[in-house]
Amino acid sequence: MLIDMHAHSSGISRCCKIGGEEMLLVAKNKGIDGVVLTNHYDKNYITTNAYDLAKRYVEEYFLVKKYGEKYNIRVFFGIEVTMSKHNNAHMLIYGVDYNFLINHPDIFYYEQKELYKLVNKYGGLL
Repeated sequence: MLIDMHAHSSGISRCCKIGGEEMLLVAKNKGIDGVVLTNHYDKNYITTNAYDLAKRYVEEYFLVKKYGEKYNIRVFFGIEVTMSKHNNAHMLIYGVDYNFLINHPDIFYYEQKELYKLVNKYGGLL
């Protein structure tokens, strides 16, 4: 099974120019069986508050996952968090589910060590 471990969709990530459905079709045409949707999670994306951003992020994941079911491509949940205390360093989070983000919508304000401990506690990898 071939899995792209770092995929974005334009519904969240400003750097991406294509939507989730198109991204999955490109992946399928390249022979990829699954993607980890690691959209950018950045405090600069907040329009109201961090919780609303987390909800939008999770909604985008479920939308792309639905397209994945349509095209028989597995879609896994991931996060690329932009750390505001570390010169906007990007940290990839794997192995947590969407509830992790809903319960901790302000993770971009964490120190790296604090984020590592939290992700580890949830059984994920940073």
